[in-house]
Amino acid sequence: MEILMAFAVVFLFVMLFSFVLAIIGIIALYKTFEKAGVEGWKAIIPFYNYYVMTKDVAKIEEFWFFLLLLAIVPVIGQLIAAVAMFNIHYSVVRRFSEASDIRVLGTIFFPIYVLFSGFGNLKYDNSEMSRNGFFQDSTIDNIRGGSGKYTGSTNSTSSSSSTSSKFCKNCGNKVNENDKFCQSCGNKL
Repeated sequence: MEILMAFAVVFLFVMLFSFVLAIIGIIALYKTFEKAGVEGWKAIIPFYNYYVMTKDVAKIEEFWFFLLLLAIVPVIGQLIAAVAMFNIHYSVVRRFSEASDIRVLGTIFFPIYVLFSGFGNLKYDNSEMSRNGFFQDSTIDNIRGGSGKYTGSTNSTSSSSSTSSKFCKNCGNKVNENDKFCQSCGNKL
């Protein structure tokens, strides 16, 4: 009987601790959304919060959110969903951090990073960045067959490629056409 009572106490403690952590995480995500200029209540609604995080906080294409739905497909779908989740998290972290090493750590430990972005003094960067997060826009456009909503016909894409924006392969920040190194992370272009 004493073992059962001890188990119940431990179980209740773990449940209470988990509940407190969940509440703190929700408040941090709420504040992170507000820093990004998005209504904080959108962080509270499950699934919808990831859609808003993808579209309005990370500011990447919506299809990354829909790739998360492939998690119900065993192995391959789960791998694709994991890559999509990594990309969404990375894209949110890059909006709050300029350092590439912090971006990697923040992406891996995203629930902890949200605490820093929500409660800390980190500022949201609303500048133009790659619309595909970690991946180059041209790579994703090629995978999608060049039929993305941001690209035109193949003739207009090739003629405007000399004047279009480039993004750093390492950190995803916008770089000028004639830059040899990224101004943000120093990566050779």
